[in-house]
Parts: sequence; structure tokens; C-alpha cells
Amino acid sequence: YQADHPGRISIYSVSYGTLWLDRFLQIYPTLIQSAVMDGVVNPILISISRYDLFASYVGLQFLTYCHLQPECHNYFPVDQPPYVMLHRILADLDTNKQQCINKYFNQYQPKSDWLRNLFFNMIQSGDTYMDRTVIPAVIFRLNRCTVDDVNVLNFFFRLSFNKIKRFQTKENSLGFLFSNVLNYNIVLSEMWLASNESEVDKETILTWYKSTLMAPNNAEQLISMRAQWPKYPLDQYYSKIASYTPLLMISGQLDPSTPFEKASQLASITSKTRTFYAIPLAGHITVNIAQVGFYCPLHLVCSWTFPNIFPSEWNDSQCIRYLPTTLDFVGATSLGREYSMKLLNISQPFGNDSYNPIP
Repeated sequence: YQADHPGRISIYSVSYGTLWLDRFLQIYPTLIQSAVMDGVVNPILISISRYDLFASYVGLQFLTYCHLQPECHNYFPVDQPPYVMLHRILADLDTNKQQCINKYFNQYQPKSDWLRNLFFNMIQSGDTYMDRTVIPAVIFRLNRCTVDDVNVLNFFFRLSFNKIKRFQTKENSLGFLFSNVLNYNIVLSEMWLASNESEVDKETILTWYKSTLMAPNNAEQLISMRAQWPKYPLDQYYSKIASYTPLLMISGQLDPSTPFEKASQLASITSKTRTFYAIPLAGHITVNIAQVGFYCPLHLVCSWTFPNIFPSEWNDSQCIRYLPTTLDFVGATSLGREYSMKLLNISQPFGNDSYNPIP
């Protein structure tokens, strides 16, 4: 390839692709001139068996941002911050006691698994950077359940249900685009457990999942196949780390798919060969926040891969300082109001009226 294309070769990888890139760089350490990992998988700590727990922890962190902001926190009773209220709503859904759902939204059959997965998808990606900001208001409205709340929630659930149907149709597309068999083969062979991690049984997996706030529930299906699935043997590259340089790792601090804490651990043991940037409030795959006007991660990636093509100022990591460090949960900004209108059909997620929760 280099003979036919003598210019600079760079690789940009995301999510599971970062694990593939790490292995590629161990096998071919001199083939390319630069590399980027966005949404970093830690080869040592990756553990799909614990995925739901790690994802839910990020969901808790996300809701804590609401709790820390008076404008959002003021809508919730002192003894029921948003994460406590959500936990109770999920428990009520499991026992068929969630009154708002039972009375007005049974047509969607929204059980706790459905709501957990819906909220996880909303916080999961850089694509949904602003979509997730309505989650506290949805929790609040499910709990309060006035006539206005029902109208807003009906719009939200109908929109969300249609999105899920479209996604399921996409999942059933041609196998060479996404193969469940290949996915199971890789996950169950080398990603189910972290290095030196012990096996867990199905009962433990289910118990963990029922404790979560937001999670995709991947582990329950996988654990049922764990024993019988034919696994390929681990090779010499399993859980190893490439020493290649120059390599940029970039991670969102609210990434539930490839958690920031694990990426940070990898950064700490590769600091001599890799550069690591943390992007505040970003979810999975940070360049996607450019869709809402935050270009810093995209600029850093472009300047790292092809520095002679893009403006020199794009390689200045000081741009991270100017990214948001708070989330607009209440429609205080035009961007917040735009996404509230898109998802709730109302410009302010909690409504226009002041509200004093019961102490």
C-alpha cells in the first residue's frame, strides 16, 4: 500500500476498533505515521460481564450533574434526588405499580428494562449529547403525572418507540454490516471477562442488572450462551498493549460504553508513548459532539492525523478549556430549548411554571 500511496498513513479508530488498532500496532508497529483512539477500550480491563454495572455508574454520574445544579435539583424533593426517584420508578414498573405508566402508557408496554435501555441509549453516544438533557424532566414528569405531564410524556414515548423500531429494523440488516454471530464469538472468547477476572453465574448477572439505573442488558443474553458457545483460543496479543508512538487517546468523561476510568488507567500506564485528552461531559466517540457545535475533539483528531492539511491552531488542546462543564437540563439556552422542543414538544423540559416539590 505504501508503495502505491507514498503519502502519510494514519488510522482513526473508535470503540471496539480501538482494541483492534492496539493489536494491529503490535503486529505492524512501523506501517503508519500516526494513530487515534476515540472511545478507548482498555485491553486489560474490558469486561462485558460487568458492562451493565459500569454503564449504570455513568448514568448515576450523569443524574448527579442535575442534583448539583440548583436549577435542576429544585424540581426534586430533598429525599428524592433524580437518581433515587428513577430507582423507585424502575422498581414500581417491575411490580406493576407505576401509576402514570399503568393509567396512560400501557400501549407502549414500557417495563423497567425498556426504560433502562431507553435512557442508556440517550446518554450513550456523542450523537445524543443534547438529547440526554431531557432525562431528569422525564423522570420528574413520570413521578408527578399531571395532565400536562401526560401530554409531554406521550410525545416523548411515541417518538422514542418509533426510534427503537427503526433501530431494530437496522439491526436486522445484512449480516456483513453487523453479524450477531461474529459479535458473540469475539465477546464470549476474549471480552467477557477482564484479565484475571473470575466467572459469574446468571443469578449474579440478573441481580446486578436489576440494581442498574440505565443499562443495555447485554449480559443476560450472553450469560445464557456462555458455557455452550464455541470459543477461539486467546493468542499472544490478548490484554497486551502496543508501545507504538505517536498515538492519541481521547475519551469522554461521561462515556458509558468505554468508561472514562478504564481509559484513564490505560493512559496512566502508557503516558510515555501516548497522549491522552479527557473531554468533559462527552459520551461515547467524542468527535460526534461537533454536531451540536463543539468542534474541539474533531479538530484535535484531524490535526493529529494529518497536521499539514489542517490549520495549525487545531492542534491546541487548550480548546478543551472552553467546552461546557455543565448541562442545560432546564432549557436555559437556545440549544437546550431546541432539543427540548424536539423530544418533548415543549421549549422548557420541566415546563414554564415554577414548581416547589413537597419536602
